[in-house]
Amino acid sequence: MKTLYYNYPVKHLNVCDNWNELTQSQFIRIAKLLHSGIADTDILLDKALQILCDKSLYKFLLTPFEVRLDAYEHVKWIFEEQQGITKQYINEYDGLQGPESEFNNLKLAEFHHAEMAFYIFHKEQTIDALDEFVSVLYREPKKNYDRDRNPDGDSRVPFNYQDIQWNKRKIKKWPVEVKQAIAMWYAGCKELLRKIYPTVFASGNTDEGYFEGMFSIIRNIAGDKYGSFNDVEQMFVHLAFKELCCLIEEQQELEKQLNTQRA
Repeated sequence: MKTLYYNYPVKHLNVCDNWNELTQSQFIRIAKLLHSGIADTDILLDKALQILCDKSLYKFLLTPFEVRLDAYEHVKWIFEEQQGITKQYINEYDGLQGPESEFNNLKLAEFHHAEMAFYIFHKEQTIDALDEFVSVLYREPKKNYDRDRNPDGDSRVPFNYQDIQWNKRKIKKWPVEVKQAIAMWYAGCKELLRKIYPTVFASGNTDEGYFEGMFSIIRNIAGDKYGSFNDVEQMFVHLAFKELCCLIEEQQELEKQLNTQRA
């Protein structure tokens, strides 16, 4: 949080300077602003400044214009650093709960279907595709579950593909900016996976005509060590990606040894 003084030391603006400092309300409002289609840069920056200062419109307009103008440079980061969003701001909305920050409780089955839905949304850019994507991630909470202890690592009911359309009936009524904010968060967490596990993504194959989600990853891990395809689907994403990194590195080392012997 940055404190920008004017008429020091009496008056100042407190401005959030990274994604982790936002509230849920601020994050949703930022998502709405980023998808607003406003082309005028000064208007965008002024609206962003109001949100990041968390001031009412009346109090914000009382701030001298030249002060606001000087503060614009401190809000440009929201237009430049969207890949850094990994904190989960919308843990719960309208009775449904979402995954934790950084995909910490996401399992492969859920991630597979989320990836498929997100891919379709990215290609079609329709509200229906966005609803479908969010419906994969947000589910009802477990009944009588101890959220403080969180023994299962996830307070949501287990993922079931058949529940997607049921959840979608409620999610379709949510404000579009809430769902856009969830999509922004998801993209940021996926980018984090790319940074943590570059080996996995470097070895992947996708093209514009076809996308298979996590199918090949689940298939590659299934076996004697982790069990059947269905067993692997229940692995947490981070554990699965760590294991896949090890498998890829072992395969590369084996190929290196074979090449040395042939030489």
